[in-house]
Amino acid sequence: MCRDLRADEIDVRVQSQKQNGLILLLYKNARVDMDILDETFGKFGWQRKHEFKDGKLYCTVSVWDSEKQMWISREDVGTESNTEAEKGQASDSFKRANVNFGIGRELYTSPFIWINAKDYELDNKGKCSDTFSVSHIKVEKKQITELVIKNDKLGKDVYFFGVKKPTNSRENTSPKQEHTEINNEAKTSTEKAQMTYKEALLVQFKGRTLHEIYKTDRKHVADIYEMADANVKKAIEIIEAFITSKK
Repeated sequence: MCRDLRADEIDVRVQSQKQNGLILLLYKNARVDMDILDETFGKFGWQRKHEFKDGKLYCTVSVWDSEKQMWISREDVGTESNTEAEKGQASDSFKRANVNFGIGRELYTSPFIWINAKDYELDNKGKCSDTFSVSHIKVEKKQITELVIKNDKLGKDVYFFGVKKPTNSRENTSPKQEHTEINNEAKTSTEKAQMTYKEALLVQFKGRTLHEIYKTDRKHVADIYEMADANVKKAIEIIEAFITSKK
């Protein structure tokens, strides 16, 4: 099995552009495969051949097994590129055959990469004019467990997977994911606030409970959790100020 790809061996391209963001794709070029084959098996320890079968171009990559004293071969078929069809098939079939030896297999485990519109610039035709690169990657058992994508033009990381994001960063969330995160954060804040309410109920401020501090609220709510947030927050601040003054 060949080694994992380094960050500088992985290319990033825009797969599609939406009105509010981009979807990126990770890939590698055939030269990376050649370098890894040279490194792993030696410059004369591997070979390739191409042949057409039923109108499709196949590539067979063979590596020399010194222990068994024999060639070990793997084969796969390529697909045409949008530009040079035959050249594209040759390159694609070569890379696909090499996946059987583990080269770039981790790229198939890439997470969904979404870049928000605020993290790239557009040209005069409304297309993304920025380039992106992998600034950090961690692979475990051919699975990508950490990934950071950088906007080269802006000079900053804009996507984070498996690593701690900078404070207040939402670079790696799609609009739907971001909406879910905001709702989850709001829910978490509410739960924390409710815990604060419960704790405040145990505090007596000059003989009055939290409810009694804002009697006008008491006329409209049946439970402490239904108090207006602004009033509850202010009431808690009054209690905390009182406690602090007594320390």
